Amino acid sequence: MTEEMLHRGYRIIAESYKGDKGKWIPRARIVPEQEAMNPEERPFSWPRTFNTEREADDFALQAAQLYIDENY
Repeated sequence: MTEEMLHRGYRIIAESYKGDKGKWIPRARIVPEQEAMNPEERPFSWPRTFNTEREADDFALQAAQLYIDENY
């Protein structure tokens, strides 16, 4: 299940995946809504694991928002 959200002109797409040990690893892509803002999309993952995909996706969305706030 892919979760997405818009934040300050960027689309955040959660793409968490199941790791080798059966835990979910949070991953997200940040894609600018307008190419003039930043022409390349950026994938991110974090060294945490979660029991469910939903928990990992929620973490990824929140962490990506924080990254946008601090860097763009």
